[in-house]
Amino acid sequence: MFTNNFDPVAIQIFHFEIRWYSLAYIMGILIGWFLSKKIFITDTEIKEKFDDYLTFLILGIIIGGRLGYVLFYNLDYYSNSELCHLYSVIESNEFYKSLITQIDVQKNNTILITRIKNLEVNIGNLDMLEIKFENLMTFYNRIVKFKGWSFYDKVNLKYIDQIICSKK
Repeated sequence: MFTNNFDPVAIQIFHFEIRWYSLAYIMGILIGWFLSKKIFITDTEIKEKFDDYLTFLILGIIIGGRLGYVLFYNLDYYSNSELCHLYSVIESNEFYKSLITQIDVQKNNTILITRIKNLEVNIGNLDMLEIKFENLMTFYNRIVKFKGWSFYDKVNLKYIDQIICSKK
């Protein structure tokens, strides 16, 4: 009986790993490109356009591979993630939808960038989102109303019982 103990990592430099399947993709694309340019394509006009086609082909392989991974192997993780919950909270309120233009997700920190004055709203981890968004509404209703849009450039809502603002 054959037992597969094959290491999927071909080369590792510090934390950067190159896997065998990526090398297979690269070699397949390079061999296909070489054979097409030198042997199969005889029309010069098509040869000139082939490099552009190859660029889109590579993008299709990368995007298709990632989408295939998400849809076929890990759909439950991505559809039930905290990020989906954040999106649903934003989409449930017209004010949030019109206010938030960017979501910057870091390891244990999530920063929302607003449409007005590019205000950075740090909500920390994605626990207790409803309370954090209530605090965001409190900030806009009680603080911005009196101080104006340009007074603060950062708002920290990491902590449930605090709204921390930073001046410009």
